[in-house]
This record gives sequence, C-alpha cells and structure tokens, in this order.
Amino acid sequence: MAQRRCRLPPLLAALAACIVAGCAPGSGAPGRMPPVSLAEATRQAVINYLFAHGMAESYVMSGRATEPTLLTLVSFDKAALSAITAAARDPGWTAVHSADHAVQALIAYTTSEDMSEAASSGRGLRYRQKPG
Repeated sequence: MAQRRCRLPPLLAALAACIVAGCAPGSGAPGRMPPVSLAEATRQAVINYLFAHGMAESYVMSGRATEPTLLTLVSFDKAALSAITAAARDPGWTAVHSADHAVQALIAYTTSEDMSEAASSGRGLRYRQKPG
C-alpha cells in the first residue's frame, strides 16, 4: 500500500521550521525576547483597543445584543477608550497597564457566553481608573 505524504504550504512549512529552530516569538527562553519600549507598548495598546472595539461592533451588528447587554457593552467600550486615551496622552507604564486591563475587560465581556452573567460576576473592569 502506498504511503501518503503530507505536504504543507510553503508559509506553514517556513513557520514550522522557525518554531523548531527557536526563532519564532515565544519559542525560546523568556529572557531572550528584547524589551518592549514604552512607546511600542502604548502603540500596541491602541491597536488592541481597535481590535476589541471591532469585536464589540460585530457583536452589536449581529443582532444578538439586547438593550441591557448593549448598555453594558457601551460602558465597557467607553472605559477602554478612556484608558487608551489617557495612555496615549500621558504615556507611562501604569497608564498602559490600565489600558490593557480595560481592553481585556471589553474582550472578556464581548466574548462571554452569557453577557449578563459576565457583568454580574465581575468579569472585566478589574482596574481602577484615576479620578478626573
């Protein structure tokens, strides 16, 4: 009986080779990754917010959002936008971490199976915003 050969597309083959060789991100020792600058972390937080906002928008456009979940979703999105704006205006590691947490809360709420359960259980918004 003839043996079938599995042939990977060239891009997947190259990625697999990088992972095996240890040159893919996250494939080596944690200490081998170059440090991320504050400017790069801020930029990445903004990009993450844009993706999370798109996820929330897709959920709303799908027609699955009820009025209570829609209002909660808007509050999560507004909190994430406020944190991102604060991090962009006054970059600092604390502001970037707050922005990351706010975006994670938005994603957690958007992707939860039962949005009302996620809001009442306290998932998301586990950070405190600075007053004013």
